[in-house]
Amino acid sequence: MDFSITRLQYLDLSGNKLEGPFPNCLVEMRLDTIILFNNKLTRSIPQQLFKSARLHVLHLSQNNFIGELPENIGNATEMQYLMLSGNNISGQIPMSMSKMDNLKILDLSINKFSDPNDSFYHNRISLFGWEISFLGHLPQNLTKLVNLQHLDLHDNNITGYFQDVLPQSPYLQVLVLRNNSFEGFIPSTISNFSSLRILDLSGNNLSGSIPLEIANLRSMIEAPVHMSTSGFLYNNFVYGLMDEMSFYIED
Repeated sequence: MDFSITRLQYLDLSGNKLEGPFPNCLVEMRLDTIILFNNKLTRSIPQQLFKSARLHVLHLSQNNFIGELPENIGNATEMQYLMLSGNNISGQIPMSMSKMDNLKILDLSINKFSDPNDSFYHNRISLFGWEISFLGHLPQNLTKLVNLQHLDLHDNNITGYFQDVLPQSPYLQVLVLRNNSFEGFIPSTISNFSSLRILDLSGNNLSGSIPLEIANLRSMIEAPVHMSTSGFLYNNFVYGLMDEMSFYIED
């Protein structure tokens, strides 16, 4: 296939059976959007891919990538959507990602990341949402993201007491922690999240009674639609992004 198309900006080859490493020809192109999820691509993600700040969307979920994320990934300062879930990526999340101030959606779930760098979360205070795979306890600094709107950590092995890991963001609209190993109880302070629209704590080990204060969550008008394995969007939630990100949702 000839990729010497100098004006090409958007490339979507998702949902095929493409094999081999990430093509060097794509690295050399000045693409705005690269969507290759649900293929059989292997090896590591090349660091040359992030030399240009032009890349806005990189969707490589549901492949077989290995190795660590390139340290220079933070050079992609115009990146808005970075989806790498369902691979075998390991190591720590590079600190350089703290420079990605335009990032709206970051999905690193179902990988093999080691304990995250706490200072990374301290710097990332304006992310739209997270879906990252952890082992063990939830890092405390993750709960301190004061502008967080969407926290999705479903289907991981996270332990600890739920009442101790509640985010501190007053803007939180989606909290999905289903299918983990949280213990403890649902605190009455859950009512402080006046903007909360979706709360999914199913499949944990919570005990005690349901706090009466939960009735004060007047914004909870939507139920989650569990979409494909690649996504964490919910029906009619991301209003401004849905049209732009329609490729992200599968039937």
